[in-house]
Order: sequence, then C-alpha cells, then structure tokens
Amino acid sequence: MFLQMKEFYCIQLETDKEAGDNKGVSEKQIRLKIFSPNVLDITLVDLPGIIRVPVGDQPSDIESRIRTMIMQYIKHPSCIILAVSPANADLANSDALQLARLADPDGSRTIGVITKLDIMDRGTDARNFLLGNVIPLKLGYVGVVNRSQEDINFNRSVKDALAFEEKFFSTLPAYQGLSHCCGVPQLAKKLNTILLKHITKMLPGLKARINTQLVAVAKEHAAYGDTVESTEIDPCKSTTDEDIRTAIQNSGGPKGAMFLPEVPFEILVRKQIVRLLDPSLQCAQFIYDELIKISHGCLTSELQKFPTLKRRMTEVVSNFLRDGLRPVETMINHIIEMEASVYFL
Repeated sequence: MFLQMKEFYCIQLETDKEAGDNKGVSEKQIRLKIFSPNVLDITLVDLPGIIRVPVGDQPSDIESRIRTMIMQYIKHPSCIILAVSPANADLANSDALQLARLADPDGSRTIGVITKLDIMDRGTDARNFLLGNVIPLKLGYVGVVNRSQEDINFNRSVKDALAFEEKFFSTLPAYQGLSHCCGVPQLAKKLNTILLKHITKMLPGLKARINTQLVAVAKEHAAYGDTVESTEIDPCKSTTDEDIRTAIQNSGGPKGAMFLPEVPFEILVRKQIVRLLDPSLQCAQFIYDELIKISHGCLTSELQKFPTLKRRMTEVVSNFLRDGLRPVETMINHIIEMEASVYFL
C-alpha cells in the first residue's frame, strides 16, 4: 500500500518512550523497515551527533556516552562509515571524520558526505572538499542538499527537494564536472556500488569463519557421544507373563477366584521393590566418593607447607563422611524393608 504525504507519529512516540521528550539519548535501537521500489536494499544506522554541552535531561557525560555508542558500531570491519559533515564548517574540525579516522585509519571504508552546500558563505564553495583535497578518503566524497526545516514545515516533498538539488548543482559553475559526486541519487548509486564490492570482499572471510565455527560445533557435538535413549525404565522388565500367571494361580489356594485378587500384585511388586536395594546403596557410595573428592579439592596450596595439618584435616573430613555413610545405608535398608512389607502395600 502506498501512503503519500502521511506522517507517522509512532516513531516519535517510541523515541520519547526510550529517551524521554527532553533531549535524552538512549542506546536502545528503534528499527524501522521501509519498503519501496525507489530505495536501496541496504541497512542504515542513524547515529546521534556529538553533544558537547548537556541540555534538558542529558547526563553530564553525554559526549563520552555518544562517542562510545558510535564507536561500537563503526569499529566493525564489515561496516561502511558515512561521515556526514556540514559544508559551512571547517572540515578539519569534523567530529564525524575524526571518529571515522579512529575506526578506519586508512579511510578504506569511509565515505564523506558534505551537507548544507546551499547555505555556504557567498564566494565560497565545497569543490575542494568534494575532490578530497582537504582530507583525502579512498571512497571519496558526495555533496548533498537536504530539505531545510522550513521545507519540512511547508510539506515540501522529497521529489521537489531532489529537483531543487539537481538544479542547484547544475547552475553553479563551481560544481561543473563533479556530477558523479553531487546529489542524493549519486550517493545512493555510490553506496550500492561500494556495498556490492564490500560484500564481495568480505564474503570469503565470512565463509571461512562460518566453516571454522561449524567444524568446532561438530567436534563439540561428537564429544557428547552417542545419543542417550530417553525411554523410561520398565520396573517389571524382568517379570514374565509366566511369573504373573503363576502368582495368580498360587494366590487362590485350593479354591478358584471369581475376581482377580490383589495378592499376586503385592507379591510381584514386592520383588521389584527389593531390587531397588543394591542401586540405592550404590548411589549412596557414589555420593560418598564424590564428597571425598570435593574435600580433597578444597585443600588450598598453602596447606602444602603444613603436611601434618593437611593429613589431619583429610582424616577428620574422611571420618566424618564415613560416619555419615553408615546411618545412610541403614536407613536405605529400613526404607526398602518397609516398602516391601505387606503392611505398606
């Protein structure tokens, strides 16, 4: 669906929700997807500009916070940096170019974008900026003329703004011969070309990293061993149909039973309960052994200087655990005996 000249206030509402309505700044992203046949298939991250003097609800360290936030994005080698600087200010003092140079010292992934060309002082132009004579960049510069706040207030369309921009560059002699680096359409074209080259350059390394991670995950997966069966343990696995049949026949005595009695069930279950004794005692022994290992691991290296004390501490802990094992084994025997007793079935 095409919506023409429609304002979306939800973006401002989300911004106010995260950063407040009094000049606050938040590190949380607001992701906006734009679907149009007239835009590039590209992801743009709009970062805030440097603020030197806090205003409104901004904290006193707002400048360092914003610098840290910007560096978190532009430091990645796969990122293309758009260093936006106004033409009516000294390019050597540009915060955008300064941060870009920190993240990209050789300028191999930085594009300079010069704005506000239409409000430069009379008699001046940005030709040297666009030619890279002031601060060279390998990807070059592009000059653009954006809508002013007055244009936005009077609902000047983007189409009209692009027409004004084209007329601006075509009529000024200073920008003759620089059509390849002037205008928003040229910026979009340049971005698309650089993006394709950048993807082609980064793809082999990305593929190699993915393959390395796949090999590491495969090795980790192989170290886990064979798949563990998740089927539940059958407590009556050793009880055959013949055992059940014999128990039913013996429970009736000399007389036949009209209904299935409970006695066979009790006899068979009692046998299964008794089978739990050995695993339970074995489990208690395993726990005892593990506690002994843990106690040995708790002995610090400083005790090496006092062998007698170390030996005595080991004996005390071992005796304490051994004394605790005996009543545990007795309790396990009692519980199994009680559960196997006819009075508890």
